[in-house]
Amino acid sequence: MVTSITSSMGLGAGFDTAQLIEDLAAAQRGPQEARIKARETANSAQISTIGSLAGAIDSFASSLKALIAGGSLFTQPTTSDASIVGVSAKAGYSLGGLSAQIEVVQIATAQSLASAHVADPTAPVGQGTLILTTGKGSFNVKIDSTNDSLNGLAAAINNAKAGVSASVVKDSLGSRLVIRGGNGEASAFTLEPQAGADPALSAYSWNGTSGGMTCAQQARDAIVKLDGVEIRRDTNTFSDVLDGVKIDLKKAAPGQVVTIGAERPVDDLRQAVLDFAAAYNELETMLDDAGAGGLDGTVAGPLRGSSAVRDMRRQLAAITATALRSGDGPKTLAEIGVVTLRDGSLKVDTSVLDAALLAHPEAIESFFNPSTATGSTDKGLGGVLQAVRDTLRDKDGALASIQDRLRAESKDIEGDRETMEMRADAYRERLVRNFTAMDTRVASYKATQSYLEQQIKMWTNGND
Repeated sequence: MVTSITSSMGLGAGFDTAQLIEDLAAAQRGPQEARIKARETANSAQISTIGSLAGAIDSFASSLKALIAGGSLFTQPTTSDASIVGVSAKAGYSLGGLSAQIEVVQIATAQSLASAHVADPTAPVGQGTLILTTGKGSFNVKIDSTNDSLNGLAAAINNAKAGVSASVVKDSLGSRLVIRGGNGEASAFTLEPQAGADPALSAYSWNGTSGGMTCAQQARDAIVKLDGVEIRRDTNTFSDVLDGVKIDLKKAAPGQVVTIGAERPVDDLRQAVLDFAAAYNELETMLDDAGAGGLDGTVAGPLRGSSAVRDMRRQLAAITATALRSGDGPKTLAEIGVVTLRDGSLKVDTSVLDAALLAHPEAIESFFNPSTATGSTDKGLGGVLQAVRDTLRDKDGALASIQDRLRAESKDIEGDRETMEMRADAYRERLVRNFTAMDTRVASYKATQSYLEQQIKMWTNGND
């Protein structure tokens, strides 16, 4: 039984026309397929390479940013007794000459009140209104039949949003109301029943000196003596006493003086410069491989001749000569021994770097810790590298432009493949029609030939 047109081909012609059609179709399609495949391979390699370069630049900028953010490259404040005073550095400040003495006379505390114990926190406490007075103003705390309990009173105080917090604390003696305010004298508060309130509510009162509740702790300001000068703050953590230094008071120690100083991380700064050059050279090697011209027997790079690679090289190469800071002392990497070689890679002249670190340690630190003072335009190395990354990544930048072009080219290739497939199918269909018609005609001719041969044989046999 004939299952298809092509399966019956060749019966009339006497040869395998089905295979011939397949061979002709493949011969017509082959060169086009090879050209498109080569374009797909090249496009895919370019997309992969530009993605790797983009990721490497992102990683370079992010790694440097993370290193700087870690604070290990900044001069760090030191304390002679961390159990009394803790110190840490703020970015953008120079602490090279930091020297101070602090005496912690008193730490800041928050007022806390505690009521007497009750057996059942859901039992009635009395109805009426309590006036809660804090630094924010006066607030009405209303107790009625819906919230007449210790739990209800705590919730009503919290709902007033007056700057204090209330909770019901349970222990072996029962439950009691605990109210806590903020640190500092200005956060002290009172809680007094309004006229007409149930007398039982007086058990939860405090007028500032006495009441039904017990003052477990008074609101106090922190008091420190900085080089003998008394300073008050309503918190134990503050950053407005020593420029660039965050101070954290741990405990009061009247009469005991804590010395604050500074330690510059010279070794870490030196290593950071070396690490920057090494990371830069890794990126430069990737650019070399991506844009290799394939001369002298070398393997050609996927992005050879690309203007994007040239633009990336140009912007990265400019970093060593870019001013990273203002003021006296070295301003560029080139001035501290970071040299650009003929092949585009960086080399660090460690003798020049060591001399610069010895003579201008503060200037080199500011490469990584630029000033944040008002009016300062210093970007530092991290800011300059991030700016290069952002420029390349910008919608009109080198990376974005080539990525857009490659994506558009990929769509064009897909379109060309679809067109090739349609033309190949159409060509094959024409071959099938033509060979089918030929096969039919040849079969007809053979049938006629066979008939004539039979007739001739009959005639010639008769003559025998």
